[in-house]
Amino acid sequence: MSRILRNWWPPVALAVVVLLTWLLVSASGSVTLEEDAMRVLLWMMLVVGLQIFSGNSGIMSFGHVGFMGAGAYFAALLVMPPFMKETNFKDMPGFLASWIHPAELGLLPSALAAGLLAAVLAAIFGIAIARLSGIAAAIATLAILVIVNTFILQTPSITGGSDVVVGVPRSTTIAVASIVLIALIFLAYAFKQSRFGLRLRASRENEEAARSVAVNVRRERYIAFVVSAAVFGVVGALYAQYFNGFAPNDFYFALTFLIVAMLVVGGMHSVTG
Repeated sequence: MSRILRNWWPPVALAVVVLLTWLLVSASGSVTLEEDAMRVLLWMMLVVGLQIFSGNSGIMSFGHVGFMGAGAYFAALLVMPPFMKETNFKDMPGFLASWIHPAELGLLPSALAAGLLAAVLAAIFGIAIARLSGIAAAIATLAILVIVNTFILQTPSITGGSDVVVGVPRSTTIAVASIVLIALIFLAYAFKQSRFGLRLRASRENEEAARSVAVNVRRERYIAFVVSAAVFGVVGALYAQYFNGFAPNDFYFALTFLIVAMLVVGGMHSVTG
């Protein structure tokens, strides 16, 4: 029991802080304070998600916010009322419109769908990313961010292009955000302590030594990359269903460098930092 407490007290302590924040903000009744707290909670989710990959692999990713953007747009299309989609996205290709226009999902299924989309995209991009390291990997992840942003801007029939997406029902609450953040904290910590995390951290410290004891470095990086991207997709869905209006620039360089700075300042190797 003492070993369990010694190993797990950091995420438990952080979870308590998140719970206290939730209770204090809810008790205040301030709309402005709630919005500020929501931003902090969402940014913390992103940093925890980025730590799963960058913290354990030692590879800084500048592209994960692109997965958040993909999740936000996909979730928005799945939860908006059908009449709004038929009006705002009337030029959407038929093979997409046939099932997106009638869809009107809730928060949980749309968030899971957004996470799945982000994981699929990461599974495709990750084939190349897992083979790289250092500066080359960082630049490649930055390319992912640019690719996703360009797709959003250049496909107005699907995403609205550079216009602000409006009309997304507000389903995310501070209670939901707090619970999801706590779950992600424990997920990230469990991943770090798992065999996958241990092997990935071994490759971070000494890649050649890790390979010498049969660690498949590419596979471990690939797994962490996909899991981390799925987290960003879910957070994108939560973001879209709280801030009712959003645009492509919300998921670009400004947010990327913010969460990278938060990760570096808190400590890349620490989940609770």
